[in-house]
Amino acid sequence: MRRLHITFGILVLAALSACAQSPTDAPTAAPSSTPPAISVPPTVSGSAEECPSATPGTLALRNDDDGYCLLYLEGYTVVVPFAGEICLVPGEPGLACHNMHVMIEVSGAEGRSAGQVADALVAEFTELTIPRSTLTIAGEEVAVLDNYPGVDILRLVLIVHDDRLYRLTFMRGFEAGSEDMARADVLYTTLIDSFTFLPAE
Repeated sequence: MRRLHITFGILVLAALSACAQSPTDAPTAAPSSTPPAISVPPTVSGSAEECPSATPGTLALRNDDDGYCLLYLEGYTVVVPFAGEICLVPGEPGLACHNMHVMIEVSGAEGRSAGQVADALVAEFTELTIPRSTLTIAGEEVAVLDNYPGVDILRLVLIVHDDRLYRLTFMRGFEAGSEDMARADVLYTTLIDSFTFLPAE
């Protein structure tokens, strides 16, 4: 009888030991070198009727959450610091958005037009002359503020669509006639000419 108990105990221990073993060839996730909350690759989905197609030297970006798509230049990385914001930085985003060349912020317009938003921004700097102009982007009248003060010389492009305010901030503090300024001009033209609103769902 004692021998039967010992044999039974050995079988139970063997079974438990087999269950406790884990397979050594189980796949493990490789660590990501880029934090997903910081940088995202451009999305090129969407029909030609909705969004422009990438051309040589450009990439397509589609932002469904904020309702727009556009083209930007190769050599830039899309960085997403917070919801409702993206920025384009040259090369790799080692400093997140600190070395950005463009930022796009989307927020509620609260019933204001692009012109009214521009009025409020200009009123903050009564001692400065801020050049102002208008243009049309994707069927909307847009307010443009040049030489806007900040950490750099800025150009602000203000668009209101479906009571959303789209604030495009372009860095302009490059030496006149330099290669950097020429690239900034091409980037500005590429974004403005391709900016498209997605159809409301």
